[in-house]
Amino acid sequence: MELVFACEGHFVKNAQGKYYSVNGGFTNLLWNRYLSVFSHILVIARVKVEAAYHAKEALRADNEQVSFVELPDYVGPVQYLKVKSRIKHLIKTEIVPGRAYLCRLPGIIGGEVISVLKRREISYACEVVGDPWEVFGPDGVRHPLRIVLRHRGRRSLRRQVAAASSVLYVTKQSLQNRYPCSEGVFSTDVSDVLLLKENIASYAKKLENKGEYRLISVGSLGQMYKSPDVVIRALAILKKQGIRCHLSWLGDGKYKEEMKGLAESLGVADEICFCGNVPAAEVVRHLRESDIFLLVSKTEGLPRAMVEAMAQGLPCIGSNVGGIPELLDSSAIVPKGDTEALADKIMYMITHVDYTNQQAERNLAESFKYENSLLDERRVRFYNNIVNQVIMQK
Repeated sequence: MELVFACEGHFVKNAQGKYYSVNGGFTNLLWNRYLSVFSHILVIARVKVEAAYHAKEALRADNEQVSFVELPDYVGPVQYLKVKSRIKHLIKTEIVPGRAYLCRLPGIIGGEVISVLKRREISYACEVVGDPWEVFGPDGVRHPLRIVLRHRGRRSLRRQVAAASSVLYVTKQSLQNRYPCSEGVFSTDVSDVLLLKENIASYAKKLENKGEYRLISVGSLGQMYKSPDVVIRALAILKKQGIRCHLSWLGDGKYKEEMKGLAESLGVADEICFCGNVPAAEVVRHLRESDIFLLVSKTEGLPRAMVEAMAQGLPCIGSNVGGIPELLDSSAIVPKGDTEALADKIMYMITHVDYTNQQAERNLAESFKYENSLLDERRVRFYNNIVNQVIMQK
């Protein structure tokens, strides 16, 4: 059976007709999990055409079993309005009975697909990976209509999830509590992390007293969701206190130059490497070379980057949002947006190595719960339920 997959991913197609995932989140490595049940995947997403574009093979997003409905590329609501009618037309053309439909939410594209599916009385499943209520919170997205978008986003996601025939949540409780599915609907909780057993460290990181400590954070700089400003300010506080730290930030986006400017103004530019987007194998290398992982997001589902850091046996510090408290010990959680609390927590971990090494051991053990073969069992049940729903509708 063919799966139609709607998502907010950004893709680029070159002159050879090869598709690449811009941020590495939607590659053939991801599609393999769906192809364990479905014969073909038709991805509905934004595609930008760049004839000379070339990237590492690890970022390839197409193969003989994966093809694309190429929606116009856009960024932000203003650009979306310019191509909205074209997007609606393309989506309407592709929505026909007999296919399985899976929408990754929240997202404009998933929402547009669902609108057509509802009108044509075709069932659909959804993966709930984020929370618009947090995304458009007071310290989230910078937008003049933030409050309107926050309430509209929450209402829309509630309706979309409530009408779904199957629902997968990436958290154990957080997203379920705010966006419940309808009674009797099949639902499951499965992180979207792709963690192979061979990529889990054999032993946890051992922190020792030394001259400089290596911090690492992973996240797109296309928005300020991951609070890079908070991390940079915390680094400046630590420097004033005589604590030498070096930060590696993995991820790229339009705010990178602004964050470089902030680091320069605070006197910590030499202590930060903005490494840009890196392939998965390089992420693992960066993690293994680091001492403490930071993810103090303003909003999250269940962060893959944190699970991957835990799998490398790293002590972690996270904010009190989304599924992060489901991953970490409560003592390693700080309030979102609280620079002082983050600096204090980093200082505590550096000066209390026994505690920090215990956290590292604990995180490594916890990461085994997210090993791919274990999660695949629940994913396959979810996918098979989608297939059964389509069969029943025929």
